[in-house]
Amino acid sequence: MLPEAVSTPKNTVIEKFQDKGIGEKKARTFLDEHTSLDGPIYEWRIKRSGKRDEIHLARHAQLGFGTLAAALLAACRQQRG
Repeated sequence: MLPEAVSTPKNTVIEKFQDKGIGEKKARTFLDEHTSLDGPIYEWRIKRSGKRDEIHLARHAQLGFGTLAAALLAACRQQRG
């Protein structure tokens, strides 16, 4: 449900659960139980000007922008073989 190399907005993940017939409360409970500092699901906070942070979910911990860009580039290269 979560892509390997990028984050996904939490609301989008919940909508995917709902498309599969799982209610919002059960989806949120499942995500809360599996989201932690040690994984397997990591919560990201994406800064927005004048609004509260957008919450994303990912399979890896959130990194600084420069480190994240390098990690994404490495993941793309690895997929290409």
